[in-house]
Amino acid sequence: MDKNILPLIIAPVAVALLAGGTSPWWYEPLSKLWTNDLPPTLTNDPPPTPQTPTVSYKLLEHYLKHGYFMQADEETSRILLQITDNLVESHNSHKDSEKIECSVYQTIDNLWKKYSETESGKSKFGFSIQRRIWEIDAGSDGDDFGERVGWKKNGNWLTYNDLTNSRARNLEEVPAGYLPSKFRGPSANPSLHTGLMFYLLLSRFPAGKCLP
Repeated sequence: MDKNILPLIIAPVAVALLAGGTSPWWYEPLSKLWTNDLPPTLTNDPPPTPQTPTVSYKLLEHYLKHGYFMQADEETSRILLQITDNLVESHNSHKDSEKIECSVYQTIDNLWKKYSETESGKSKFGFSIQRRIWEIDAGSDGDDFGERVGWKKNGNWLTYNDLTNSRARNLEEVPAGYLPSKFRGPSANPSLHTGLMFYLLLSRFPAGKCLP
């Protein structure tokens, strides 16, 4: 619509309104035409961003502090599953590990090490403890690793249910690297040799580079 005729429309309408009357019959349709000529309103609002899950370590620390190591193992798994938004499958993909920030691995590892210190000040549990055993002590040999951390006995791999709080609490006797173990995920094969997530903690993978 030609905007130059706007004054011709407004003038008689204003006169009519001042005189206490109503707008002419032709004003409403013309006003709609004028409105339709206007460009759509533009906004500078940014697109919504996905929400990062809030991670709380309070329950994990509570369990570790009071020696409930198997419950702490469950909580460790729950935290990692929450971050990867994967409530059913096990932690067994490189893609899943990349969703977890370094600070998460480091915080969990530090808590496990803090509350598994022996009288000599040596930590028994934690991701970095397990990685050291795998890469240095066991020479990346799965069977040797299983024997060293107590996941294998008399040549047979144990299941998750074979691990106990009573053994974990005996920090002077329990093998280093005994826990955590269930970060493999709730649907992982019960046998402890199938923890594929463990391999992602090795130094050559992004997750492993987060650990000391």
